[in-house]
Amino acid sequence: MKTVSVYGDSLLKGVSLVGNRYTVCTRKMAAFAEAHGIELLNRSYFGATVEKGLWRLNRDIADKTPLGEYTVLEFGGNDCDFDWAAVAADPEGEHVCKVPPERFSHLLQSAVEAVRAAGGRPLLTTLPPSFSTSFAAASALPPVAIRSSTITTRSPGLTKVSPPRGSNRACSAALHRSCS
Repeated sequence: MKTVSVYGDSLLKGVSLVGNRYTVCTRKMAAFAEAHGIELLNRSYFGATVEKGLWRLNRDIADKTPLGEYTVLEFGGNDCDFDWAAVAADPEGEHVCKVPPERFSHLLQSAVEAVRAAGGRPLLTTLPPSFSTSFAAASALPPVAIRSSTITTRSPGLTKVSPPRGSNRACSAALHRSCS
C-alpha cells in the first residue's frame, strides 16, 4: 500500500457548497484511495494558501509526521484572491493578490524541496491562476506543455495535472451527488 499525503485548500479537503452551506465530503476520496490501495493522509484545509501550507508542511516534517511516498501540493485558488472590499472601495486602484506571483513560485518551490528533502516525491496540482499570464511570466517553475487534460512540466520528477477545461461543473455535480 502506498501512502500519499495531501496539502491543499478546501478543494482537496472535499469542501463543497451545497445549497447555501459548505459541506465536507470525504467519501469519494476515501473510496478512490481504497480502490487503488492508497493510504491517504489529507492535511488540506479551508482557505489554505501556499504560505500556510508550507508552514504546516514544515511543522509536520519537524514533528516527524510521516509524509508517505508521495505528497500532493495543491495551492493557488486562495493565493490569487484579492481583498475584494478594497477593490470595491477603489476599483481603479492598484490591488495585489494575497500571494503575489513571484512569492507564490518561491514558496511552492520551497515546498517541493522540503518534500524531497524529507524523502518524498512531490506531485503538484492547482487551478489556473486568475491572471495566468502574470503568474506564468513571473514563475520560476519550468515552462509547461499542454496536452488535452494534462499539463506536464518539462522538469524531471515534477508533475502538474489540471482537469479539462469546463470540467469544474461536472466535477462539482458529481461531488454533490456523492455527498447527498
